[in-house]
Amino acid sequence: MGHLNLTLIEVQPLEDAVEQAICLGPATEEARCLVASCVHLRAVRLVLMAGQWDKLQRYVDYADGVASRFGAGPVDPELLLAAAQEQQEQEMDAGSSAVALVPEWQRSSAGRFLGIMGQMGEWAVVSRMAEESGLAAVGSTDPAHTLPPGVTRLLPFDVATDGLASLSLGELRVCQAELDNRAIIVRLSEGLSSGAAQGPTGHLDVSHIDTEGLEAAIRFAESVGCTTIEARQVLATARVIVKLREALQSHDWVYLEQVIAEARGKVLASIVAPEMRAAQDELDNRAVLVELTQALSRGRPQGQTGRLYTGSVELHPLE
Repeated sequence: MGHLNLTLIEVQPLEDAVEQAICLGPATEEARCLVASCVHLRAVRLVLMAGQWDKLQRYVDYADGVASRFGAGPVDPELLLAAAQEQQEQEMDAGSSAVALVPEWQRSSAGRFLGIMGQMGEWAVVSRMAEESGLAAVGSTDPAHTLPPGVTRLLPFDVATDGLASLSLGELRVCQAELDNRAIIVRLSEGLSSGAAQGPTGHLDVSHIDTEGLEAAIRFAESVGCTTIEARQVLATARVIVKLREALQSHDWVYLEQVIAEARGKVLASIVAPEMRAAQDELDNRAVLVELTQALSRGRPQGQTGRLYTGSVELHPLE
């Protein structure tokens, strides 16, 4: 993860297979399931190559929702009917607001009638070819195409109604792992790039310190699991910075020194180098002030005016 070779991705084989299937006519449930899966995977591959992460997440969520609800392979009509009835009951309870809350990008997916979040991958050519080949998207009398009341087939092929081929699950898992890895790094990096103390050495304003967002990102990373060196490095960095900020905020200089000492030798993300330097400078400055203050309080002359005892004078502490 984190180092996918996108140059090896191909969509042409999927496109050729789909075009041939539509020309010949996918007459069985298994055939329609494979066509829908090819269309969806084509869309997944394209957005992955384009780096459209939000859209990729929607496509993966859609496939995951179908697999979780119906399993792999053609959708069982009884399960489809049960899902449709359940969703209709929920929408009736929610009232008219339920339809208004459906985002624009989800409105072309049949899954929205079944309570499946995400988005079905589209390919405009498929709709045109299906129409030319006489494959009706809505209201077909073919038993393989019949949908429960309240479910509209908005696309000629949809994994929510036709099923998700088991062969596609491995590739979708790889995509989800890549999305998780990226989400971990992005969230932790956002937490590290904000919430630090502000101001010059000796006048750090700790009121700007914030660890809440960073701690939330750490919990997310721990719940998902870091599978790459990069993600583990940023997570380790985040844990150090949370401790460092807490030490500064509480003016616990002993703890701050301990945190910085423990961080030495670790390979931390470069984004925190300025914050680490600022903390070290603040610690060094405090050590200088403490040492000078203590030196000034020692070795001074003793006695009263006119009877000063100079034998108590020391220069070594000042030096």
